[in-house]
Amino acid sequence: GYVPRDEHELPASLLARVDVFDSLRIETQSCDPLRAAWFQVRGMRLALEAGEPKSVLRALCSAAAMAAVSGSANAARRTEDLLTRATELARQLGAEREYGNVCSARAVCAFMLGHPADVLAPAYEAERIYRSDSRSQGTGDYYRRFMAVSARVGALHILGENRRFMSELLVTLHEARATENLSAELHLLLNQTISEEIAGEVETGLAIQRHAD
Repeated sequence: GYVPRDEHELPASLLARVDVFDSLRIETQSCDPLRAAWFQVRGMRLALEAGEPKSVLRALCSAAAMAAVSGSANAARRTEDLLTRATELARQLGAEREYGNVCSARAVCAFMLGHPADVLAPAYEAERIYRSDSRSQGTGDYYRRFMAVSARVGALHILGENRRFMSELLVTLHEARATENLSAELHLLLNQTISEEIAGEVETGLAIQRHAD
């Protein structure tokens, strides 16, 4: 539990520490998952100590994503509990931007838990919210939007939606390259390899058809 407090009641240094641990978690997520998990736990404790609702909501979403990694039934229950609490907090705040954070987390968790059909709706909603909010340009929001889109691209492949998969992957890759986001490109590398295999299979099929004709 925590005692809700307005950010104006809190020392700026405490809020800055919460933000620092969130940023460190994001920066180490792909290269050092164990360290990222430590940053997530430490950030969660600080967020609860501060009691600032938006920080608590982001911490709940991060904890849900960490819980979903194992993909077990217990992980699914823990993840849903955390996301339900985050959703309720977003409803209380009445802030669409915070609801976008919940949608992004829900999409990522659904992907990691092996439920690709449950990825699409929250991923599209998260992207819509982030793109419509001019404040959503910081590192944290960009990361959360990208993770939702990346999960959606992967889910489209698993669901056999190859046309949409390739179309959305190309758009996402273009954005990553335009912003020189090497981390995003690395995240998409497997999907890019899959798309090249699909394109090769299509070309082979067309060649066989032309030869038969």
